[in-house]
Amino acid sequence: MESERDLWSWLVPTRLHPPRLRDDLLPRVQLLEKLTCSQEKLALISAPAGYGKTTLLSTFAAHWKEPLAWLSLQQEDNDPSRFLISLLAALLEAGWSCPGAMAALESESSAPFPQALHALIRDLSHPPSLVLALDDLHLIGEQAVFKALGYLVEHLPQGKRLIVGTREDPPLPLPRLRGRGELLELRAAKLRFSREETARFFSGLGLSPADLELLNRQVEGWPAGLRLIAGALERTPPLRRSAFIRDLVRLQGPVFEYLAQEVLENFPPDLQ
Repeated sequence: MESERDLWSWLVPTRLHPPRLRDDLLPRVQLLEKLTCSQEKLALISAPAGYGKTTLLSTFAAHWKEPLAWLSLQQEDNDPSRFLISLLAALLEAGWSCPGAMAALESESSAPFPQALHALIRDLSHPPSLVLALDDLHLIGEQAVFKALGYLVEHLPQGKRLIVGTREDPPLPLPRLRGRGELLELRAAKLRFSREETARFFSGLGLSPADLELLNRQVEGWPAGLRLIAGALERTPPLRRSAFIRDLVRLQGPVFEYLAQEVLENFPPDLQ
């Protein structure tokens, strides 16, 4: 029988907490309201790299006043038992008691994983409400993990919600959840900065309305692209900024392919 300490001695504690938010973060008020007011079982934040999924999740976690368990997923969670252990660690870190699931995992049963999954659902059945946030779900490829996660979503007790951030749609029962009104979807189109948000984002750089319109057309609200351009503009003399933006527009596609392939992969998690 494994002790509780042995069960997750391999788990890095920072995975159980949201990344630190930037001091110059632009609040995404409408998106936060959607997540805060949502009653759906599953909230899916799905978009390619650079759309601020982790930032949105972390901001929501910082503003949420009720119990919230956070788990940043990694490749090692492709093992079903390790995935469940990571999940339990996140719940325990959030102050949630899971005695049934813990007992099942620590038992000498020949099938501890399914028993622990069923026990976890029972452990989640008591009040209060709870949000479970899973970031980087795209790192999971093991079908057994998705099967377990899908079962968990389908059988989540009342008052419990799951929010996931991912670069691609997971093989979960999304059509069924959508048909039952149990799925909130925030995709790239909704994660893009609006014209008003872009103007606020560049408000300290003295850009003209024409400059902002060029950026809107070129970047199309891509948060990572806007962040990179803002950094470049801050290093550009004020009188040269309009010319810099025009040069950027002339480059068109190749510059953003470069940003995505060469630069974005080195971004911190809060911008990925």
